[in-house]
Amino acid sequence: MKNTSGDQASSRTSGLTGTFGEKVPGSKDLLGANQSFNVHATRPLVIFSKIAGGFAIVAGTLVLLGWWFDVEVLKSLHPGFVTMKANAALCFIFSGLSLLFFHYAQKKGVVLFFAHLLAWLVALTGVLTILEYAFSANFGIDELLVSETGPALETFSPGRMALNTAVGFVLAGLALVTANLKSKQYIFISQVTALVLAFISMVPLIGYIYGVSSFYQYSSFTSMAVHTAITFFILAVGIFCCRPDTALLSVFTKNSLGGYMARRLMPLLLLIPFVLVWLRVAAETPGFYNSLFGLQLISSLITSIFIFLIWKVAKSINLLETDLRESANELAHLNERFSLAAKAAHFGVWDWDVEKNEILWDDRMYELYGVKRDEVKGVEEAWLKGLHPDDLLVQEQEMPKVLSGEIDYNTEFRVVWPDGRIRYLKTFGQIVRDKNGNPARMTGISYDITERKESEVALRKSEERFRTTMDNMIEGCQLVGFDWKYLYINKMAEKHNKRPKEEMLGRKMTDVWPGIDQTEVYQLEMKCMEERSIQH
Repeated sequence: MKNTSGDQASSRTSGLTGTFGEKVPGSKDLLGANQSFNVHATRPLVIFSKIAGGFAIVAGTLVLLGWWFDVEVLKSLHPGFVTMKANAALCFIFSGLSLLFFHYAQKKGVVLFFAHLLAWLVALTGVLTILEYAFSANFGIDELLVSETGPALETFSPGRMALNTAVGFVLAGLALVTANLKSKQYIFISQVTALVLAFISMVPLIGYIYGVSSFYQYSSFTSMAVHTAITFFILAVGIFCCRPDTALLSVFTKNSLGGYMARRLMPLLLLIPFVLVWLRVAAETPGFYNSLFGLQLISSLITSIFIFLIWKVAKSINLLETDLRESANELAHLNERFSLAAKAAHFGVWDWDVEKNEILWDDRMYELYGVKRDEVKGVEEAWLKGLHPDDLLVQEQEMPKVLSGEIDYNTEFRVVWPDGRIRYLKTFGQIVRDKNGNPARMTGISYDITERKESEVALRKSEERFRTTMDNMIEGCQLVGFDWKYLYINKMAEKHNKRPKEEMLGRKMTDVWPGIDQTEVYQLEMKCMEERSIQH
C-alpha cells in the first residue's frame, strides 16, 4: 500500500478541514475535481453513433436499389436534384458497416480486420476519384456497379461522384481507421477529421435548404446530392461520437464545469449557421438590404446571440455553484460531527483506495499503532511494522474474501508497539463498489480493545481457578440456574448422584429427578431461589 498521508495527501485537496486532517473541497474544487463521465451524456452518444452507422447502410442500400431498379426518387429524392452516384452509395454502406464493426469488435479479430478493410476501401475510392478530377483520368470506378445513361443533371462525368463527396469519403475513411486505434492522439485525429467532414457536408446542406447553389456546386464538377450531404453529416457526427470519453468529446461528457457549459452551449451554437443564412437569404433576396448591410447585421446578431448564451450559461453556473457550495458546507458539518464523534469514542478512521492501492489514516490511527506521523515514512511502514506477524498472515488470507463480498470486514488483531507492548484492535470496514460491482474503496474505523481482552483473560483465569477448586472439593457441589437447569456438577456430586453429569447438565432438575418437586428439599430450594436466601 502506498502512503498518502501528511503533505502528499493534503496537497491534493483544499477547502474545509475534514476528518483526516485534510481539507474538504469547496464548490469550485468540486466543479473541477470530479472528472468522471456523465452517463446521461455518453450513453446517448454511443447509441447515436450506432444509429448513424445503420443510417448510412440503409441510405446507401436504398440508393443502390434505386439505380438497379431505376427508381428516380431513391437516386435523387427530387427530380430537380442531382443523383447520389452508385459508388458513393456503396461507400456509405462500407462506412456504416465499418462504424458498426468498430462498436462490436473485440481488440483483435476478424470483425476488427474487416472494419479496417472497409474503411480503407472507402478512403481509397475517394482518393482515386480526386485523382480522376486532377488528371482528367478514368480509372473505371465511376460506373463499376451501374452505368449512368443519358445526360445526368449537374454531373461532370457519368457515374462520377462530386469532388467534395470524394474528399468526404477520404476523410470518413481516415476518421474510421483512426477511431479504433489505442493512442489518444489517433482518436483526436479521428474526431477532428469527423468535424471537418461534418462542416464539408453542412455547407451543401445549408445550400439545399435555402436554395444557394454555390454551396453545393463547384464550377462544372459534379454537385453533391442532397441525401449525400445528409448522410455525410449524420455519419460524421456518428464517427465523432463513437468514443465519447476520449479526446475532444471528453470535454463535453465529463462531470466538470467545462462539460456542463459545453453541453448547454453546443446545441444552440449548431443552430446559428442555419438561422443566420436563412435571415440573410430571406431578407437579401427581395432587396430589403445590400450585402454590406447584411454582413453588419449578421455580425450584430452573432454578438447578441453570444451575449445571450454567456448570460444564460453564467446564470446556470451561478445556480450550480450555489447548490455545490451548500452541499460542501453540509458535507463539512457532517464531517466535523463525525470527527468529534470519532474522537470522543477514540476511533481511528482509515480510507483505502483499492484501485490505486493507497490508504489514508487520521492521527488517531497512528496513536493506535504506537507511533507518530513523522516517525514513519508512511502508512505502509506503520502497518507492516505494527501488525503482529501471526495476525498479518490471517489478514492477507481474509482480505480477498472481503473484497469479493464473501465475508464482512469485522476483525480483531494484535499490534506490537515499538516498545514491545501488545495492543488489541477491533476493526470494521465498509466496501464501496463501482458500477460494475468491483471494489473501488473501503472505509472503516479501528479502536483499542486491549482492556476488554485483558479482562477476558483475567476472567478465564479466575474461572479456571474456581473450577479447579470446585472440582477438587470433598463435598458434592452443583450449580443450578434460575431456570432450574444444571450448570455445573463437580466430581463428588456426580458420585453422590450415581449418574454421569453429562446426563444432567443443561437439563431441568424436575426432568432429571421426576417427583422431586413434591419433596421438602425442593421446597427449600424454591425458597432459596425466590428470596435469594441461604437454606439448609
